[in-house]
Amino acid sequence: LKECADSCRVCGDKSTGHHYDIPSCNGCKSFFRRTILDQRRFICESDENCAVLPKTRKEQKRRHCRACRFRKCVEVGMNPQG
Repeated sequence: LKECADSCRVCGDKSTGHHYDIPSCNGCKSFFRRTILDQRRFICESDENCAVLPKTRKEQKRRHCRACRFRKCVEVGMNPQG
């Protein structure tokens, strides 16, 4: 996949293009799509201010809060109609 000059507005990883109206990586694009399509609801077990960080190694999974990740997707402008 061709990289976009911008970084992902959700996690800061390398963007693969504009997805749902913002520059984003494939991980955040897919997470947002699955959350919308499956109508998932997540609850933050902390103070709703968890860090949303990029994956650091290919085999490492993201270990941050899904509720905060989805909230950040919406805050930075991901459009479900996009």
